Order: sequence, then structure tokens, then C-alpha cells
Amino acid sequence: MKKSMKNYAKGFLMVSVLALGWACTEDQDETFDEPKSSASLSATVEGENTNPPELNERIIVNGFSTTDFKVGIKEVEMRYAAKADLLAGIGLGGITLNTAVNASLQSNASKEQTLILMNGGSVQSETIAEGQTPEGSYQEIDLRLYKNTETEESETMHNKSLWIFGQIDGEDSQIWLDQELLISASAEEEDGVMVDGETAMELVFDLNKLFEGVDFSTAVDSNADGMIEIGPGSADDNATILTQIESNVSSAVTFRKK
Repeated sequence: MKKSMKNYAKGFLMVSVLALGWACTEDQDETFDEPKSSASLSATVEGENTNPPELNERIIVNGFSTTDFKVGIKEVEMRYAAKADLLAGIGLGGITLNTAVNASLQSNASKEQTLILMNGGSVQSETIAEGQTPEGSYQEIDLRLYKNTETEESETMHNKSLWIFGQIDGEDSQIWLDQELLISASAEEEDGVMVDGETAMELVFDLNKLFEGVDFSTAVDSNADGMIEIGPGSADDNATILTQIESNVSSAVTFRKK
């Protein structure tokens, strides 16, 4: 009888421990489940005219008058300082940034897509994604350029990850990349973008930074087909300009609260 009671006590103890462990796990999940808010991520292009624009909306930088801007993106990763750490009084410099890996905003933004940010001389903002994301201060957005291989050959973005059209000294010109370069965009404000309630964020492709150090007066139409081409394997001899633009890409992208 004593043996039976002893076995019963052991069994009861094991069940109790398992039940307690399950309860603790449930509590921990609730405790560490970060609060989330609805947010959106869009993109646009901007730049200050360094020469008087021929048309009001055109962006003219270093002699390149931009009328069209398309870019492909994928694999977006958003890094943030958790709201709980900020409320605890930890400074941004001492916080390890989290990644919104399971958030619907990041998942939706990571899909392969092509954005039209300038069309016929008009700048526009295009939505990348909407969804839930953890609350906190967003400090960095990483992304990779997307080379579009699915479009028809006649499409401007065929086998390209970035395409810009405009004029140099009145002559039609186009710039393009085909590399899927990694871009790390920092927040424009030192404190980042605070997501606490419904928030809109915007990636900004800055043409002044993209064309920094580029002298478009050296661009040539060496095959005399009426189009100055600045791209990999182009028919014209503008490799030096392309190399400078490629090296500027990552530093030319930031993000801000919209």
C-alpha cells in the first residue's frame, strides 16, 4: 500500500511539474510577444536641381535631366530597437537591433517587385507593402536590387535591376544596372522612425547622391545611334560613369517617416 501511495505521489508530482511548465510557457509567450502596429512602406525618388529645370518636374543633376526612374527590389529586412528596450531607458547606442523577420510588413515587402518612381518627368510614390510590424524605433532597412528576367525583351526593365531615362545636353540617354546589389538604407533622422500606432515609412532614392562625382559632360554616343547608353556591355564607351554610379547606389538610399 505504501509503495502504491509512493508511486501515486510521484505521478502526481510529474503531472504538476508538466502542467506548471506548460503554464509558464504560455505566460512567457504572452510576455515576450511584442506589441505590433499596422504600417506601410513606400518608395520615391528625389533630388535638388543643380541646373534650372527645362520642365518643372524634371530633376537635373550634374547635367543629367531625369524623366523616368524604375527600380526592382526584393529581400527586404527591417531592423529596429524594440519599444520595450526604449521604455526601459536603454539608449539607442546600447540596444541590439532586432529584425522583423516574422512580421507581415517585412514578408510582403520582400517579394520581387518593380517600382516606377518617376514617369514622364513626374515624381511619384509607390507602395511596396503594408502589414503588421513590431513597435519600436526603426533604424535600418536592408534590401537587394531585383533583376527582372520575366519581362518581355521589349520592356525597359528586361534583365535590369535599375533603369533611368533622361537627356544629356538634349540628347536621349539611359542608365541601367543589372546587378542585384545589396543596399543598406539608414533612417534620415538619428532617432529613426518610431512605429507606435499606424505608421507610414518611405524609402528615398536620392539622385544627388546617386550621381555624386559623375561628370555627364564626358558621356558619349560612340555608335551614333541617337541614344547615350550608360550600362554594362553598352554599345557606348561610358564604363567610368557606370562604375561611379554603381559605387554610389547604397549610399543614395535612406528612409523616413512619410
